[in-house]
Amino acid sequence: MSAAPWNRFPRTRIVPIALGALAMTAAPAFAQSPPECVADSSTGYAAHCYTDISIVKTANKATFAPGETIQWTFTVTNAGETPIPTSHVTVVDPTLTDLKLISAPSDGWLRSKQEMIFQATTPVTAAMCGENARRTVIDLPSKIYGEDDRDVSNDRGDATFTVVCTPPVAPPPVAAPPVVAPPAAPSPVVVAPIAIRAKALCPAVTLGARVGVSKGVSAGQLTRVTLTARNTSRNAAQGAVLTYRLPSGMSLVSRPAASSLRRGVLTVRLGELTANTRRAVTLRVRIDRSSKGIRVHRVSVSSRCGAAVASTARTRIAQIGPRVAPAVAG
Repeated sequence: MSAAPWNRFPRTRIVPIALGALAMTAAPAFAQSPPECVADSSTGYAAHCYTDISIVKTANKATFAPGETIQWTFTVTNAGETPIPTSHVTVVDPTLTDLKLISAPSDGWLRSKQEMIFQATTPVTAAMCGENARRTVIDLPSKIYGEDDRDVSNDRGDATFTVVCTPPVAPPPVAAPPVVAPPAAPSPVVVAPIAIRAKALCPAVTLGARVGVSKGVSAGQLTRVTLTARNTSRNAAQGAVLTYRLPSGMSLVSRPAASSLRRGVLTVRLGELTANTRRAVTLRVRIDRSSKGIRVHRVSVSSRCGAAVASTARTRIAQIGPRVAPAVAG
């Protein structure tokens, strides 16, 4: 990524969120230049600065009944050292309604250790009976903050809640008709038993992730990146998904099957991972000729009943030097 001082990031560069997900971007007016982490002419950021944003998600209580409404609170914290314009912070969650920002720094900059607070609601229905898990993601525009977010695991706010549904009242038993003394006794009334099918539970699984890269590469070359998803449990992982964020200055030569690429994030749908198995996805990545320095590769794996896990690896890019013409003797 070329040098880009703070005052060259207007609000018009905010990247829109994927369709189908409720998202909100905080956008108050802000000053052009923050006092911390002043940009330098070669990298765009001071050498000691890094970006790390986190989100914590809480509900107003743990147990609900159909017809109630969950009140969510999202606390977004700048856990890094690079100041972030509040207009660059986006909360994404397809299950929320009326998402709104209720608290943010008045000058438009979220500095290190400062917080922003969002609130939203979720209506509770009978279809949610039992334990439910919900995930909310905090996002920043890609390729603006130099190296990617240092800790991708705190970019997701996970929360669970339980919906208690009252079971239906069983009808009273049917009384047997009075016994009459006819010559032949009537046949007994047989009531067929009512079969109740228990709802299948989602078995818990334990997942693993790994990213394999070359430790040293040169700008302008092709390199190979291997992403590995593992299921180390005895249960099959349903709906497994592998996510890889491309480092700045790198691009995919081609996408693997059953995958999508949006805003620098590659998503690969793995389907079912059987017990004690692993699956690897190999990518060919082109490095931009102007790139140099360290890049961080991040991969995460999740499934329908398994918590997401992440792994990182670093690559050092050597800058291509100018060609030197050989000296001619005589």
